[in-house]
Amino acid sequence: MANFRYLHTFIDEESAGVELPRSRSCPDLSQAHVDADEQNSPEHAMAIYVAELWPRTQILTGLMRVAPVQQPVAAVPVEDAQKCDSAAATSSATPVRHALIQGSRGHPFLCARPCIRLAKGSCHMGDACVYCHHSTHPRFAALDKRQRLQVHNMDKSTFLWTLLPHISRSLADARLEAPELLEIIEWEVDAQQVYHRDRHLDRTLRQMPLSALLACIVARETNLQSLLQEQITQLRQRLP
Repeated sequence: MANFRYLHTFIDEESAGVELPRSRSCPDLSQAHVDADEQNSPEHAMAIYVAELWPRTQILTGLMRVAPVQQPVAAVPVEDAQKCDSAAATSSATPVRHALIQGSRGHPFLCARPCIRLAKGSCHMGDACVYCHHSTHPRFAALDKRQRLQVHNMDKSTFLWTLLPHISRSLADARLEAPELLEIIEWEVDAQQVYHRDRHLDRTLRQMPLSALLACIVARETNLQSLLQEQITQLRQRLP
């Protein structure tokens, strides 16, 4: 068992072992005589306190290792236990219906962004969560700061004309027919205006999901929000 002592403001461990020969010029301080004045000094009180640390530690460690008293468990009838087991097996075999969650509808083309709460462990929102609960999400591109400013400075007709071919292509990739949705956007595009495409912007828009493309229009063009939201809801209902 290790012993500790307080010596000149240091805590020293006294361990049993081979003692090295001591020089005559170096006195054995551990065997020094303690007179009456030193017994009443703070140094002596601290030495006694340090010497008692290890025994106190052993006592506390022993108390912590005592096994807790187990509470009696009420007996469960065999029939009830069988019902619980069958219910648990049924619930584990039933797949999670992500389609019931609001943000997961239309996955992977029209769903919302992945739920951060679910990624951290659990989501308490349940079916009302506006973010997607599916575990698999392909990587999509997003507009950088310069492109967001570029889109912001576009007039309405140029903005919709720029997004229209990418929305049409995304609908084809999802095997969705949405003539009314495309007609709403085309109606707002000025056919007499001259447009010029930006290949860098088109490259990013080509890698964006259908939900993000439509969200750009819904967030900016307030007069089209209700019409587009209605069309998006119908498209989500047609997806599995």
